[in-house]
Amino acid sequence: MATGSSIAMETVFADKFQTLIEFVCPEKTYDDNYQKLLSPKEINQFGFPKIDNIPIFKRSNNTESDSLTSRKITIKLKSLRPPKFNTDLVFDSNDLILNIKQNLKEFLITNVNTIVEVSQIKLMLKTKTISDSTKISELLTTSDDGEEQNEVSLNVMIMKLDSSPSPIPANADTATTTLQTEVKSAEPAFSGLTESSWSKIYDILKSEIKDEQVLENYFNNLKNVNY
Repeated sequence: MATGSSIAMETVFADKFQTLIEFVCPEKTYDDNYQKLLSPKEINQFGFPKIDNIPIFKRSNNTESDSLTSRKITIKLKSLRPPKFNTDLVFDSNDLILNIKQNLKEFLITNVNTIVEVSQIKLMLKTKTISDSTKISELLTTSDDGEEQNEVSLNVMIMKLDSSPSPIPANADTATTTLQTEVKSAEPAFSGLTESSWSKIYDILKSEIKDEQVLENYFNNLKNVNY
């Protein structure tokens, strides 16, 4: 249910709206001249004045902005441990630390005769390790007189590859012993020579030993050997 104050506000609004209509269109409008008021010539009186030479503002993108603000930066690299080297490499301020590592890898191969992986290279600003995704521009500072820095000194450490052997399982010896036992048990047990084999041995001895008694003694001694 509307209150007295809301009704009063609506009345004030209606009065102001009526005044505005009378100001914009003082003549009484009928259906037959409604189309006339909608003609381009007449409708302009209800709009804003035409503006000539409207300025066009182009929306800047990050690529154009980066290209305008990028500049060449000298990166001074010094190793803290072998292989020892000092070198200066030039990069764009929008390059990443990863780009420095990739170029440094090629430098080490060509000039220091050292082959390393990019993952072995650690770059530090003083003692703080810098991540691969960091832009060079993020390392730059401005002096008190407003002069922008054009070079950055970085320390380099070549880390060793993780070549430690995999730990041997605690039960490796037991497993080896068990395997050897299983192999041995799989071999058939020797139960002695067959009669056919002994017959062949006897024939060989007979061709070598002419004395029948010696032959028999020798053959019997062979058969009595324990295996």
